[in-house]
Amino acid sequence: MTAASERKQRIKSLLDKEQEITVAQLSLVLNVSQVTVRKDLQELERSGELRRTHGGAVSTAQAVTPASFHARMKDCQSAKEKIGIECAKRIHSKEIIMMANGTTTFQVARSIQDVTDVVVITDSIPISVELASKPGMEIVLIGGNLSKSHLQLTGPLAEHNLAQFKAHRAIIGVTGLHLDFGITDGNFYLAQIKKLMLESSEQKIVVCDSTKIGKFSHAFVTLLEKIDVVITDSNLDQNAKERLEQYGTEVIQVDLSK
Repeated sequence: MTAASERKQRIKSLLDKEQEITVAQLSLVLNVSQVTVRKDLQELERSGELRRTHGGAVSTAQAVTPASFHARMKDCQSAKEKIGIECAKRIHSKEIIMMANGTTTFQVARSIQDVTDVVVITDSIPISVELASKPGMEIVLIGGNLSKSHLQLTGPLAEHNLAQFKAHRAIIGVTGLHLDFGITDGNFYLAQIKKLMLESSEQKIVVCDSTKIGKFSHAFVTLLEKIDVVITDSNLDQNAKERLEQYGTEVIQVDLSK
């Protein structure tokens, strides 16, 4: 197999996992120039194996049925809203908060009130827009490549910029919270952003509905013993709650019956 064929196979494999990827990211992963990457993407598009976008590519499956941020908002909506309200109580005036993109973290942002001089560092377009209407908030967008399906900033520039900050709290959502494998995400590049946020913050908070607990995906974020607080819902079973607490994690459950 030629070097070009091997590169194309790796590109297809990455797209199968990530659904979308940028030219800059592929250049770093494959250790070739961006010109070479663009040529490979052109050839793969001609053979119908991906669709090129401005600055990158998406898988053909992603191109046909992109799951929008707002569509994902409808999943477990009541639980997410109540988790958001509970988590927002932990945000106080004069704090620096890192908040990762996600539909549950969006509900946290929506529920913030009665605070002043709060700095929120985020990779999320929806969260930044939501917070822009609230008084007493300073919003820092980290920059980088825009994921059109996730409405999130990611990539090497985003990671570089994020590493310049420190915060009192990091608040992230998850694709999966597995009691043995830890916190995972369905996208490697999004997982890197969450990992950096956790590493740069004094307190680490995970917000997720109970359907995410016991599940895992391919992109590792961190171990459970690194998490200070998990805010979830009352459908979490007692055994899972006790397992989480054994890691030294505070578990807060919102009541879905009310």
